[in-house]
Amino acid sequence: MQIHHGDGYATTWGNSRANFYTDFDAYPTSYQDGMLRRRGAYGYSTYQSDFLARRAVATDVTIELHAVQVSGATYQIRAKVCLESTGTAKTMRVYIVQLLDHWPASPTYHRNGFKQAATTQDIALTPGQCQEVVRTMTFDSTSWANPSNIVLTAWAQEPQSSSPPEDRAQIYQGAILHWPFMVDCNSNGIDDPCDIDCGASGGVCDVTGCGQSEDCNLNVVPDECDLAQGTSWDDNHNGVPDECEVTRYYVKASASGNGHGTSWANAYRSLKAALDHASQPYSPVTEVWVAEGTYKPAGAGGDRAATFTLGSGAAVYGGFTGVETDVSQRDPVRHVTILSGDLNGDDGPGFTNISDNSHHVVTASGTDATALLDGFVIRGGNPTGATTINGGGILNVGGHATFRNCRILNNSGNQGSGMYNTTSAGPTLINCTFSGNSAAVGTLAVVSSSTLTLIHGTLAGNTAMVGAGLFLAGSTSVATATSCVLWGNTDNSGSGQSSQVYISSGAVVINYSCVQGWTGSLGGTGNTGANPLLIDIDGPDNLPGTLDDNLRLSVGSSGIDTGDPTFVPDVEDRDLDGHARELCGRVDMGAYEFGIGDYDCDIDVDLADVAALQNCFTGTAGGPYAAGCEALDFNYDGLVDATDFAEFASLLVGP
Repeated sequence: MQIHHGDGYATTWGNSRANFYTDFDAYPTSYQDGMLRRRGAYGYSTYQSDFLARRAVATDVTIELHAVQVSGATYQIRAKVCLESTGTAKTMRVYIVQLLDHWPASPTYHRNGFKQAATTQDIALTPGQCQEVVRTMTFDSTSWANPSNIVLTAWAQEPQSSSPPEDRAQIYQGAILHWPFMVDCNSNGIDDPCDIDCGASGGVCDVTGCGQSEDCNLNVVPDECDLAQGTSWDDNHNGVPDECEVTRYYVKASASGNGHGTSWANAYRSLKAALDHASQPYSPVTEVWVAEGTYKPAGAGGDRAATFTLGSGAAVYGGFTGVETDVSQRDPVRHVTILSGDLNGDDGPGFTNISDNSHHVVTASGTDATALLDGFVIRGGNPTGATTINGGGILNVGGHATFRNCRILNNSGNQGSGMYNTTSAGPTLINCTFSGNSAAVGTLAVVSSSTLTLIHGTLAGNTAMVGAGLFLAGSTSVATATSCVLWGNTDNSGSGQSSQVYISSGAVVINYSCVQGWTGSLGGTGNTGANPLLIDIDGPDNLPGTLDDNLRLSVGSSGIDTGDPTFVPDVEDRDLDGHARELCGRVDMGAYEFGIGDYDCDIDVDLADVAALQNCFTGTAGGPYAAGCEALDFNYDGLVDATDFAEFASLLVGP
């Protein structure tokens, strides 16, 4: 435990506690462990009374502290911070420091002063979740000359930036590790890091029996200890932690199995837990399959800072029922998978009751292009506070993830209510819609030297004070929009071109797109300001950003067969309905392709198309069908069969 009296919390920490307390006459920090031994300065009776009071308060946080030699006097320090399954979601500031017991004459340190203390890390945990905080430390010659100075301490506390009541920050948990750094989870007399690696000849791990254990998940705990302690699972009983074997996690809120995520029966019930595990550096997981339903980053009344975090190398797919064996079998249209920031489940129309909502529903920061989110509805983000005011739906700081077949609806925020891209971000969005989002500036914001690639996007029915559609800022920021529709977005200036695309600084490259109020001043090729005739921007409920909105093109739309003429779809390309991405010879503008069921491309589905259906029909095991028959393959599975006929019949309008 760390106890403070009179600390200046806003002061920047230096490399030692002596520097931090330069302006103080007393030594106001005390460290005490569970045996009531003082680890601090004077004033023991005051510290002890504080400690006894704090010790009586239950905590739901645990910390495991390990140190592994990198080379010579350099060690990797790992603090594994966990929140118990029955705990309360919280954000914590984690400190890892060297704690001096011996104090040299020069420089002068007070007893138990800090060295290497400047770096901290804030983490947000939900019940049952763990996260490792890692630092690298090199111990100086003075420390090695006095091994009592090779003492490490880690603690997790409230992320205070100013002095809290009674000058105390709430400390959730702490841990101390003395030299030698001996952890022996399997009780074989060998330090766990040495179980895993013998190290250099003559080093601390050069002992008989070292290197006998595996550590497949790279958490500096022998695999057998992970399994014995329950920190890893072994569903197939082969002695290897499951996270080191599976390449796919399954998520289904109603699953009743063991929750390890290795099959639909044993699926994770928490999407956040699955993504947090999949994004770990040691994880071999490359896919996460998510069944239909609504998933939230935290429970009712939970931590608003909790978010669904994407990781490089992992593709996350929605739209499953929970029985599929191939990603092509999913149907995100019929089996809607929602990522919601409405933690209390009480959002009302007009952005009412949103004070509890998640700051950012999805976070894609720091990802590369291998990160993918495909087939989700993202809604209900509401960023508030000093540093969290942008990116209600998606926050992307320096990330390059791909978003495909997503609907970003009804999010709020200062900038980029739907998606905020900053600090050299470079995402790609394909077949995505933004609707019903509300911001001060921009629904889809690209700022601070970021780039954006938007293909077959539809932005409609969003509001802002400035730039209700696409917003750019930053001299080197660039947004590229191809085969897109930006229509019906309104700001304080109305719904003209600047309401759809607002450039504070930076540049846009727009081609083969429909932009309301188009003047031609933005340049590009194949662009139009003619009405795209979206069927119903705000749906039967007259509320944009809800699931009944219809942003598809209707007969006579300026977007039909006017998209990028060089676009050549591959087998994976579909529109947001799951239909073929190109029908009638040329791709359309926007997220939806017009013409499904219209074999002869005469802008209706009639008896002439019935005759073609008979010729294209492949049955349940036939195929491939002839060119042009993709207009009759409603589920785009390579067959024209009874399933497609049922869909076709619903569109038939007569002779």
